[in-house]
Amino acid sequence: MHLSESARVVFDVLAGAGTATRPQLAAGAGLSKPTVSTAVAELEAVELAAHSGRASGSTGRSAAVYRLGPAAGAVLAVDLGPAKTRVRACALDGTLLAEGTGSRPEAADTVRKVLDTLPAGAPLRAVVVAVGDVTTRDREGAGERPATAKAGPVFDAMAVALPEGVPVHLENNVNCAALAELHEGAAVGRDTFGYLRIGVGIGLAVVIGGRVLRGANGAAGEVARLPYPWDDDRAPRHEGLEQRMGSRTLLRRAAEAWREGPVALPPGLG
Repeated sequence: MHLSESARVVFDVLAGAGTATRPQLAAGAGLSKPTVSTAVAELEAVELAAHSGRASGSTGRSAAVYRLGPAAGAVLAVDLGPAKTRVRACALDGTLLAEGTGSRPEAADTVRKVLDTLPAGAPLRAVVVAVGDVTTRDREGAGERPATAKAGPVFDAMAVALPEGVPVHLENNVNCAALAELHEGAAVGRDTFGYLRIGVGIGLAVVIGGRVLRGANGAAGEVARLPYPWDDDRAPRHEGLEQRMGSRTLLRRAAEAWREGPVALPPGLG
């Protein structure tokens, strides 16, 4: 779709704001009000923007409010977790359009069900898939894929449900979580930080200057692969850190301790 440069700028501002009046679009885009009016008319003509009502100002005058139109489309987010698959479809302004949850083997069916409930006429613009694995280029250079068998088969099974021609962006799930914290969570206002997640496995994301540090092979932050224990008297095991700190081992150690007797709580927690 060919758009003028001013229409592209105004569309970006509208997508970020969700709804906006023409004066707000002019201020956000750094364009004159007549230029914005022409750009809005161009966006409305191709249904990338739509009239959303009117807002009253302090002087009593009202201004037209605009939102994204149906042709702006949607993006799909797929979280291929170790046990569950979570799928969300959102408009470009972040509005939730549809969502679904299923088991890991049901990933493709869960994606299909969410796509089937998207509003009619809303094109799918992109898909982002989070996997618990390092990502790498496939051998044919067609796109990203999981680097190991840890997530490869479930990703391949899920991918058959995606429409052809839609860009698919694959990312490590801990990196995705770090970006969520950067934009919506505890790291808002901080563009350099580390995000450590301990769950079924253990993972670390490093964000520097607002961008995820992936490393030469996409494995930056893969602390699960660190040898452990860190003890002069014991030989470290390959990927021993995850074996020690992952939830499966943690629960097993807790169960073993529980069988031996009551678990001693730290002072103040008893």
